[in-house]
Amino acid sequence: MSDLKTYKANFKTSNKYLKYFCNNAASEWTLKKYQKHFMDKGPEELKKAFMKNLQIVKNNAKGIPSDVNQHIDQVMEPDSDPCTSTVAALFKDGQNFWNIHP
Repeated sequence: MSDLKTYKANFKTSNKYLKYFCNNAASEWTLKKYQKHFMDKGPEELKKAFMKNLQIVKNNAKGIPSDVNQHIDQVMEPDSDPCTSTVAALFKDGQNFWNIHP
């Protein structure tokens, strides 16, 4: 897991949305942290920029460690954000929390 704390993408770019992945360690590559970093676009636009630029990193960066690749795959999965995941909302600490409304 140490690669997640040390690995940064290596691109020469003026694209600030791609440069985020060069200036921050892979452990910081989450949509939530990306959205906190950039305040100049709405949440959906930032999500698109995040996914697009993370895909560029995945496809073009050289020497990505396997645990970083796994992290990228996990982050790019739909509903990888625990705040939006239906399953995460239904299960907490191994227990069911069903809300039934009449």
